[in-house]
Amino acid sequence: MCRNESDQAEIVGYRLTPERWEFIRQDVMTRAREARAQTVRGVGRWVGAQMAAAARWVVEAYRSWRQRRAAIFELGSLDDRSLRDLGINRSEIQSVVAGWDSTRIPRGQVAVKPVRQPVMSAPARTSRTAIAASRKNAA
Repeated sequence: MCRNESDQAEIVGYRLTPERWEFIRQDVMTRAREARAQTVRGVGRWVGAQMAAAARWVVEAYRSWRQRRAAIFELGSLDDRSLRDLGINRSEIQSVVAGWDSTRIPRGQVAVKPVRQPVMSAPARTSRTAIAASRKNAA
């Protein structure tokens, strides 16, 4: 826009007064500050959301760990006969609670076969000779 000192007050062929030039400069600076503040607020919100998500993840991981430990304690306090009734050995308690035992069906994923409905087929077509033969036998 401006090429040298003498053209400072001239933009694309228009001469600007020093007051107008100062007004434009202040307006540009104000818009730049607002844009920068908006960007900083947006980044702050994003960082806050990420920190909240990380904190929720840590709390949820701690809760699930405590639940697993409580389940292991409860199963460990059972006698061998009760464990046998449940279908597990004492050595399998941790793997069953953690879900590491791949030979077992995961909870909630029991395979149930749907009941098959009889399929209604179209009536079989009979040939003319078969119809004629049945009429002869009927007579």
